[in-house]
Amino acid sequence: MKNKLNLIILIVISLNFVEGTPLFSEKGYIKGIVYSKETGKPLAGTSIRIEKTAFGAIANKKGEFIIRSVKSGNYTLLASLIGYKQLRTEITVLANDTIHLNLYLEEQVIRTEDIIVSASKRVQSVQEVPVSIANISTEELISRNITKLDEVLGYVPGVSMSGDHISIRGSSGFAFGIGSRVILLLDGFPLLSGDVGDIKFDALPIFDISRVEIIKGAGSSLYGTNALGGVINIITKEATEQGSFKARLFSGIYTKPSYKQWVYSDKLHTNTGIELGYSKKFSRLSINSSVYYIEDQSYRKYNDSKRFNFYTKLRYDFASTFNAGLSASISTNNRADWVYWHSLDSATFPSSGTDLSNRALSDKYMLFADAMKIFDNNNFLSLKSGIYTTIFKNTYPTNHSDYRQSDAIAFNNELQYNSKLFKDILLTSGINYTYHEVSSKTYGNRNQYLFSVFEQAEYQPLMPLIITAGFRLDYEKTQIAKSNFEFSPKIGAIYKLDSNNSIRFSSGRGFRAASIAERFASVDFQGFKVIENPNLKSEVSWNFEIGGNSSIDLNSIKIYTDLTFFFTRLSYLIEPTFSTNSYYIKFDNITDSRIFGLELNIKGYVDKLFGFETSVTGIDPRNLYDNRTLKYRHNVLWYNKIFIPYNCLELQLEYRFMSKVERIDEELKLQVRDYDARVPIHIVDTRLIFKGKEFNFPLDLVINAKNLLNYYYTYMVGNLGMTRYVGFQIEGSF
Repeated sequence: MKNKLNLIILIVISLNFVEGTPLFSEKGYIKGIVYSKETGKPLAGTSIRIEKTAFGAIANKKGEFIIRSVKSGNYTLLASLIGYKQLRTEITVLANDTIHLNLYLEEQVIRTEDIIVSASKRVQSVQEVPVSIANISTEELISRNITKLDEVLGYVPGVSMSGDHISIRGSSGFAFGIGSRVILLLDGFPLLSGDVGDIKFDALPIFDISRVEIIKGAGSSLYGTNALGGVINIITKEATEQGSFKARLFSGIYTKPSYKQWVYSDKLHTNTGIELGYSKKFSRLSINSSVYYIEDQSYRKYNDSKRFNFYTKLRYDFASTFNAGLSASISTNNRADWVYWHSLDSATFPSSGTDLSNRALSDKYMLFADAMKIFDNNNFLSLKSGIYTTIFKNTYPTNHSDYRQSDAIAFNNELQYNSKLFKDILLTSGINYTYHEVSSKTYGNRNQYLFSVFEQAEYQPLMPLIITAGFRLDYEKTQIAKSNFEFSPKIGAIYKLDSNNSIRFSSGRGFRAASIAERFASVDFQGFKVIENPNLKSEVSWNFEIGGNSSIDLNSIKIYTDLTFFFTRLSYLIEPTFSTNSYYIKFDNITDSRIFGLELNIKGYVDKLFGFETSVTGIDPRNLYDNRTLKYRHNVLWYNKIFIPYNCLELQLEYRFMSKVERIDEELKLQVRDYDARVPIHIVDTRLIFKGKEFNFPLDLVINAKNLLNYYYTYMVGNLGMTRYVGFQIEGSF
């Protein structure tokens, strides 16, 4: 079956589409220049897209752009650039004619309008999406001195982190590093390991990220397995004609703990790194490349790491209606094999008996290709095909009882077709084939595959109303386990009351197939023995939300609010459970659960004085069997930010609160001392930013203080959260 699918893919790629045939006759061109409304200067890097089509362009260093081969008709042009309001322009394209436009973007301190590609697998405005969306820009990543994506996800409203586990609105708890109820994509390509089904945050090219889109709620109708609680799609940067070389240098120290018994060294420990990047468009060929090396000595003994990543993306425009790309990445990580602390009294020390010479070594390799063929304004075909390899082992001899090793390959292939039915219905159709192959001492030699078809329709009967409906059918089969079918429907609607107010509704099903690791793990781990359970069922969720947003503009005061009520029903959740003698762990499907919640986001700006953001998410995650709170969940998440700009300087202050986790696995007390040490989390961050590039100085400088008050907390059982870190970074483009 795999060979047949690869043959189909090769046939599709080899199709020779060229301009000049009757299909491309009678078409027009759109040319223009994008300027800043305030300064009149051209805005390089502006994204210009024709709404509901695959046509678009990026403005060059003079602000110029051109979109070719546009069929005659009426369209909406979207121009978007970080820091500016999105501009919508109605245009009419005539056959064999060229439109000349001058577009003026207005500065916007509060981001409320964005171009989104993840919600419907095509370009659209965020105001047309019937689900809750959050965006992280590259500026937010850089200013916060983010070195791994998980560090910034904790700032997103409704999102919490427990180790490497992402929980969106309480969808997930802590699962000992196995499985993810959120799917992670890099330019639409899934990046979950083939064995564990988890996210390797150190494999991501932070320096090449343009933005991160977070879809809250079940997304399996388009993305299939693992989109149980949400979707995170990383959009990488597009090269521009002017080209650029960029660099970031940073270094900082972890201050010493307040408690003398936690001090394990006389010297201060550092986190230091360098990142370099280059991008340029040479006529038809675009190149993006970046590399980083980071050495983190950590705030705990025997918790250091050395990370390396190289990423490159090539794209070639064979014609204005046909382009293809190739992306590749290599990542390595050499880290200490830390699991639990020694005790609360020695929270910065590993547990007794830990072999301090043992290292955990991991390599990640990613290679994927994509191609897009535009037939006309309403019909285009896209193909994604790639491989993601993860290799893990520790440095014990292979015959050692604690030796762990797993090599996994994840193949992913997807063919998508976008079309228009009648006048008001847009269709997104596709097929997907995923294959996992694992060779592991821990999980054995296993394989798993999924075959899927999906369909989504968007209907706009009236201008203010947009209705979305779709489904996905997945067939999943894991070696020696029972096969199963999953049907994931969804429906949503958004109604614009006026230009500043709208309401939305959505409901959909999500699922997550059990990973190979959850089914076949057989290993001794930190005093526990993990045993197999090949009969695991897929996790299932039903998600419902209703919400609305409003914008108020009172001259110098601007306020944006968004309120959402959500409800999630979870069935067959896979959790690590302890057997009757408590020293054995088995992954099993626990009873049904449900989550009620409310989320309020407010952004405001008082012209030339200050801006602020605040969001609060309250959830009630309940096990329906015993009516107790689900384990490892925070009931309240509260995020606040205030920023004060002054000429080339900006002062930012952030405060995050997470309520105390009510329940954990009590059986952990058998192996983890002071396992129950947990408190509410209060974290204060601050930074001072010098924006030199806004004044034709090539460098931006940032002084960061994370966990400024040096507040002590645990982010998971037996693990002390990051203590105070003070750092300095220089970032520039040339």
